[in-house]
Amino acid sequence: PTISDAITLKGARVHNLKDINLTLPHNEMVVLTGVSGSGKSTLAFDILFAEGPRRYLESLAPYVRQYMKILERPDVDLVTGLAPTVAIEQRTSYASRRSTVATLTEIYHYLRLLYSKLGIQHCPGCGRRLTAQTQAAIVDQIRRRYPDTATTVLAPKVFGRKGFHKDVFARALKKGFKKARIDGKITPLKEGLALSRYREHNIDLVIGRLTDGDPEPLVDRALQEGDGSLVILDRLGNEDVFSLHGICSTCGIGLESLDPRLFSFNSKQGACTQCGGLGSIGEPEDEDTAAVKICRQCGGSRLKPQALAVKVNQYAIWDLVQKPAREVYGIIKNLTFNAHDKPVAEPIVAELLTRLSLLNQLGLSYLSLARSGNTLSGGEAQRIRLAAQLGSNLTGVCYILDEPTIGLHARDNRILIDALKTLRDRGNTILVVEHDEETI
Repeated sequence: PTISDAITLKGARVHNLKDINLTLPHNEMVVLTGVSGSGKSTLAFDILFAEGPRRYLESLAPYVRQYMKILERPDVDLVTGLAPTVAIEQRTSYASRRSTVATLTEIYHYLRLLYSKLGIQHCPGCGRRLTAQTQAAIVDQIRRRYPDTATTVLAPKVFGRKGFHKDVFARALKKGFKKARIDGKITPLKEGLALSRYREHNIDLVIGRLTDGDPEPLVDRALQEGDGSLVILDRLGNEDVFSLHGICSTCGIGLESLDPRLFSFNSKQGACTQCGGLGSIGEPEDEDTAAVKICRQCGGSRLKPQALAVKVNQYAIWDLVQKPAREVYGIIKNLTFNAHDKPVAEPIVAELLTRLSLLNQLGLSYLSLARSGNTLSGGEAQRIRLAAQLGSNLTGVCYILDEPTIGLHARDNRILIDALKTLRDRGNTILVVEHDEETI
């Protein structure tokens, strides 16, 4: 191959490599092999992989680079034709407790999207399906349940979003509003008011106080400003949400519109308040997990009750992620949607089935989607990353793998090699550090 269609190295002098010159073809699967200490991993990871992100980071502006750790340039005279590099290594400490099989493969991203767009809300208290209420019904409930004139009516405007939010305050002032509840505190509005840009904020406009008169004007304005939802705040600080989208006829509990962040245990909007989205209480020390207990409040699901009460075809999101990948594939494949929801559901379901199928193909169908990333073996972690890359549809990338068949049964070797060929056939370069003769 010529330099234009290959990776070319000249004068590599890192660790055990002694002035090595090498040409590697693009869009092929190439094996690097040799005895221990011959420099295979040095060539693959310390030179080729390291050079990829280093070149990208050096292309950024100096202001940005000061916040980044720039890798040192490897001791090599020339590297040309290098595509963007992705390393898929053998690492037992691959991920944190906050990562799961579902998040590492991006399956969870699509589940969150599915539940936020097509989920049916149920009451966290009694489990009944929440039914949409008319404005008249909301007025009637407020009239009966809140006779106290010290009760305040709020309209939710911002929920868990970072930013200055100057435009929210400017529009509110223009409409004649005098106060807002900002991050839990009633605050007078004034010209030029701005919040901390990098913190998450909650903003509710103060519509007014309930009086002995008819609450309907306040409710009407609150629903208009709150996009169909309003918040009632009593003198003790207790609050209820009323919504045109849905409210429990038994418990009187109303919920706000669904948002993908509600189903994220790495977000304040979705994480269980008891365990902070970890699903367990306690910190493991020296690999001793005896001190770690399942969180009683969320039952290990990591999510708030509001998220667990949303269902698609009678399945809550926790019902799916606690099952092995092969079972989830069958459930997703058999989900049914009405004609109105199908255009939204079909592309999401297709992405889910593709990624679940890849887990099955790579011999990982036994893994629960809720399995924590820090409990995976090195071989499992490597194949999880491979499944994520197969699902991403990238082209023009140089993938570098470290003994990908380690820990696999002989019958699974062929499946994994076929998966690597699929990556190659998309227009990617595959470099594999390998010892096993049959695999080579």
